[in-house]
Amino acid sequence: MGDNERTAPGEYPEKGECRFCAAPVIWCIAEASGKINILDALPRDDGNVALIEGKARYARKDAPLPDHLPRYVSHFATCPDVAAVRAELAARTKANDQKARTAWDG
Repeated sequence: MGDNERTAPGEYPEKGECRFCAAPVIWCIAEASGKINILDALPRDDGNVALIEGKARYARKDAPLPDHLPRYVSHFATCPDVAAVRAELAARTKANDQKARTAWDG
């Protein structure tokens, strides 16, 4: 199963490897959006994400993160191959948009 096909409940958080740069990452679900997120696997003092009950919670001014939890950073912010990631995401979005239009037009 490809990374984009991970949808079954109970699979997250899951440790893995970025397929673009091979860095260790944590696959998880964002608490607010329900979307798949990828975090750097090593906690950082300047991190703005905590894993709470297996979901990624991002720090906000009105809802700071608990002090006792490790902080992580989105791998999208640190991946040295982020240009390749963005290109693939853009291509996938375009392909999905075309499929939706085709289905709509019948």
